[in-house]
Parts: sequence; C-alpha cells; structure tokens
Amino acid sequence: MKITITNSGTGASNVLLFATIPGQAVFDQSLPANAGWSVTGTAISLNAGSLNGGETKTFYFTITAAAAVTSGGAINFAPVECTYSDPLSASNTVYSGGKAVYVGDIEIYPNPFNPSTAVGGVMKFANMPGKSIITIYTLSGEAVMNFYSKESVVFWNGKNVNNKMVSPGIYYYIIKLQNNGGSLTGKIYVVRQ
Repeated sequence: MKITITNSGTGASNVLLFATIPGQAVFDQSLPANAGWSVTGTAISLNAGSLNGGETKTFYFTITAAAAVTSGGAINFAPVECTYSDPLSASNTVYSGGKAVYVGDIEIYPNPFNPSTAVGGVMKFANMPGKSIITIYTLSGEAVMNFYSKESVVFWNGKNVNNKMVSPGIYYYIIKLQNNGGSLTGKIYVVRQ
C-alpha cells in the first residue's frame, strides 16, 4: 500500500499515520517495507515526523491476502487517518478516501526507484500470482534480471545478473502469469540522487 501526504499549508509537526488492516489481510511486521510501523491489534501506526509547507512524503506498507481471499477478491481498506500539529493548532486530523485492493492487481513501487532511498533498498512487485516470471530489460532489449515469484511480493535491489547496480534510466519489465498464460508489461524508472 502507498500513502502519500502533502502539506499544503505551513509547517506541520508530530505527523502520525493510522491505518486498520482488514480481516481479509495479514500485516507481517518483519517485512522490510513494514519497518517503522507499530502494530496494536488490527491497527498500524507510523510516526512520519514533520512536513514543511509544500512538502510531500510517501510511505509504504505491505500486506498479504488471507488464504480465504481468492484471485479477484477485494480487500477493503478504511480511510487512513493522519494527525498533526501546526502553528495554529495543537491537534488536527485529516482522512484519506477508502481503497479496495483486488487480489491479482500487481503493484510495482516505488517507481521511480532509487535504491539508496527506497525502503529496504528494494523495489517491490507486490500482489504477485504464484509461479509468475518477472524479467527486467534495458531499452535495447538486453535482459537485466529474472525472478520467479514464490511469494506474493518479489523484491529487486537494482542489480543485474552479475550483481552490479544498473545505471539510472528507463527499463522495461514483462511479467508472465502462469495462472492464466497472460503477460503484463510496463516501465521502471531507476534514478540516483
């Protein structure tokens, strides 16, 4: 899941995010994308620090569909709550819209991908159907890396088959879906700061 917050006003401090994990999902705190999130029952929270006026920050967490949720089934998330303080008020609360995630809807993030700033230093291919094959290519069609999805999340650290960091630029991916024989394609942007 991706949560983006933007401060359209003056500086905000004590920014806290709160989300509820639906019954159709499992939150695994040991996953790299879930580092920093605290768990209390079915609620998770994150101290997002502060935001300057006009600043935007993006945060991620990973869930796994419960075994009872089949491909195409929806996992419905309640709105995410964000509390903060600003110079005029000690306590403010805003809410996102709710979101439905459908099992089988593959999510690739962060994109653009910067290995030095991404959570855990990896790009995530999330919500992957089992036994799918991911191949990443250069613009000229040279294969960079292949992955076989045994789990619902596949991680790429930005390295090629020779274990060397790829150059910044545009890459393509092809995901061959073994469950229905189809394929998905898209672009990955690798950046460095």
